[in-house]
Amino acid sequence: MALKFAEILGVPSNHLVKLDEIDESTTVKRPLNAQLDVGRLRELGINTQTVDFESWWRRRLGAFRH
Repeated sequence: MALKFAEILGVPSNHLVKLDEIDESTTVKRPLNAQLDVGRLRELGINTQTVDFESWWRRRLGAFRH
């Protein structure tokens, strides 16, 4: 995530270290299916459309680019 933010903001990332392995003993156990049902929101007329992570942040952080 930090590498993606550095790319979006156009700032150096050479000081960041990517971890390829996760210590399973310290991670939170999550259910296999963690999808949320948005059916009721749609019934109420609430927009549940999504946008991908990078596109959303590029728009929000665009004003802060160097």
